Amino acid sequence: MHSGFGSGTQLALGIAQTVNVLYQLGLGVQELAQAVGRGGTSGIGVAAFDTGGFIVDGGHRFPEEKASFLPSSAVGDIQPPPILLRYSFPELPLLIVMPNCSRIYGDTEVELFRTLCPQPEWVAQKLSHILLLQVLPALIEGDMSNFGKALNDIQTFGWKRVEIEAQGSELQLTLDYLRDSKAFGAGVSSWGPAICVIAEDIDRLKQETRCIPENATGWRDLLYYTGEQLWRKRCVRLKTKRADFISRPSVLSIVCYPLLGE
Repeated sequence: MHSGFGSGTQLALGIAQTVNVLYQLGLGVQELAQAVGRGGTSGIGVAAFDTGGFIVDGGHRFPEEKASFLPSSAVGDIQPPPILLRYSFPELPLLIVMPNCSRIYGDTEVELFRTLCPQPEWVAQKLSHILLLQVLPALIEGDMSNFGKALNDIQTFGWKRVEIEAQGSELQLTLDYLRDSKAFGAGVSSWGPAICVIAEDIDRLKQETRCIPENATGWRDLLYYTGEQLWRKRCVRLKTKRADFISRPSVLSIVCYPLLGE
């Protein structure tokens, strides 16, 4: 079931890489992604599988590389877009919240892409401005307060707004509640409903948010220590007779998707 973790891409690439290693095919991640039909819309999940970190992709050229605005599941054999930037995310804990609301996938996702894309030019201009002049400087300087503010801003317009509204009022209610609980920022990952929360004291926030508003549906929370620490320590090693294959989780893409949309 779609949750916004990028698990579908990671699973598909993990299986493809296992075959790649076992049969010594020598294929790169981009080739594997194209073979299993991933990366046809966003290159973030594919790049997160390969390296982790904070990632910015350059999108596809229209109509040379892609003729329609559809999710990867509906576009077929298209190569992932180029990666413009990859930066190691600071060592800090993030709270990952999973509200119990609807999941957007399959025919519903395809229909939303068909009816609401492309987005107006001003959306891309505003998002690029926030990314270049707010998100990236805050990330490089380790200023998580301003990083969180920029993350909040991105949730208010364009495609990210579409993704949030498609989930119903429960998702927005949870976002508002987390921000009122003194989080630096809270953003929805991809279609959600997973929410990434950045705060100065994540343990205190985790305790405070156990009391949710009465008019909110229930939600589960998971605490992950992310950044390069997660990338190094939380690996799943599949031992085979011919090679050791390491499948890395893509929790870091939680940070990237809210910034770039899908």
